[in-house]
Amino acid sequence: DCVRAALSVDTYDAEANYLDGLLLAQAGETATALDRLGLAAYDPRFRSAALAYAARLELGRGSWAEAERLAAKSLVANGLNLDALAVQVIAARKRGDAARAKRLAVAALERVPLAPLFRFELELLGEGSADALVRNEFPEKTWTELGSWYETCGLFDEALGLYERAC
Repeated sequence: DCVRAALSVDTYDAEANYLDGLLLAQAGETATALDRLGLAAYDPRFRSAALAYAARLELGRGSWAEAERLAAKSLVANGLNLDALAVQVIAARKRGDAARAKRLAVAALERVPLAPLFRFELELLGEGSADALVRNEFPEKTWTELGSWYETCGLFDEALGLYERAC
């Protein structure tokens, strides 16, 4: 209600649009969520996060090229946005460009070596096992959190595989 009240006063309020975009995405209203996130992206404070989340929504719609395009724009605003880096890897894999997906995942791991998502993506591409590299006290939490990330992207097969690892 507060977000909608803010938007009734200022339709272009970046923070209100960003929050409304997240709420709409959770409610399954993807098209409107993408509109709101697009408006939020005009503000440099929200640009990278809004574009990365929009890219994740496009993954769920199977729009691999659009997801990659939005992720690239997000990375211009913040070159270390992990969501945007992940979307690029996943979109390349889903499009069947395994070489590009591997290259992007390896490059991401050089920048963020402890990110299990990129190791999991490499595993999906036939490059080793991510299990051996998750050596924290509660690996099931790592797999559950990662599964949740894939689920919110609409990538339910990957999410299910990760949830099964958590058991």
